[in-house]
Amino acid sequence: MASRSGSPALQTTRKQQPGAPKPFDAPSSRPASSASTPKPPPSSAGPAAPAKVPDLEQLLNLPIRVKVAAAGPDVPEREVEGSLFAVDASFVVLSSAASPPPQGDSTGATTSAAGEAAASGAPQRTYHLLKTSTLLSVSVLSPHPDPSLPPSSTPLPFSHLPRTPSDLSHAVGRALAAQARVGQGVSPDAQRLFDALARTLPVRWAGESIVVLDEVVVEKPYGVGNVRGAKGSGERVERVRKMLEGIRTRLGLTTPQPAAAA
Repeated sequence: MASRSGSPALQTTRKQQPGAPKPFDAPSSRPASSASTPKPPPSSAGPAAPAKVPDLEQLLNLPIRVKVAAAGPDVPEREVEGSLFAVDASFVVLSSAASPPPQGDSTGATTSAAGEAAASGAPQRTYHLLKTSTLLSVSVLSPHPDPSLPPSSTPLPFSHLPRTPSDLSHAVGRALAAQARVGQGVSPDAQRLFDALARTLPVRWAGESIVVLDEVVVEKPYGVGNVRGAKGSGERVERVRKMLEGIRTRLGLTTPQPAAAA
C-alpha cells in the first residue's frame, strides 16, 4: 500500500492502471472552464449520491469504523472496525486484534500464523482488505493512533512477488486448519477441553462432539461418562477418560450432572 510509507518501489508495484477509477481523489482546485457544459440537476428518481468519505491518508493508524456496501444478495451491507493500517486509491487495509488461537493442532504443534506470532511475542492481528470503492461511510472511533501499530512513516516490508501465491496458499491453509479447531455452537468450557486434549492427542470436532484418535467420541456435556468408543477400543476409551478427568480437574470444571429422566 503506497500511502503507508511513500516508498517509490511500493508506488511502482501498486501503480493504478490507466483509466481505473479513483474513488477518493480530492476534487481538482482548478476552476471550471467557461466552455464546459453545465451539469443537469440530479433527478429525484436517480440513485442517491455516495456519502462523502474523508481523506483516508490522514487517518493512518487511527481506529475507525467503515460501512461497506452490499455485494449482492449473499453479501449484505456490513460494518468493519479496525485501525487503518494502509491505504491507496484502490484498497484500504484495516487491522484489528485477533482472538488467541488454540495452542496446538491435532499433533500438538502450533502451526497457525497467529500461533507463531504469539510464540514470538508479536501481537496477533486480523487484517481486512477492502476496496475503497465499496466504502459508504467512515467514522473515526478515537483521535489517538493505535499504539500496537508501527508509525505511519514505517516502510512496509519487502514482498517477493513470485513467492506471494505460495505464501498465500500456505497462510490460507493454516487459517482453515485453525478455524477447524474452533467448535461451532459449543460452550467456552467445551473449547477449553478440546484445546487441552489437542496438545497431546489428535482431535477434531464432529458437530458438538469431540472425536479423539478417530475412534473415541466425547459427547456433550463432555464428562467422563460421556466418552464412547467403537468395539475393541476399550484401552483408548480408558485413556481418554483418565485424561479428560485430569483436564477437568486442572481447569476447575465441575462434573456434569446426568440429565433428569423424563
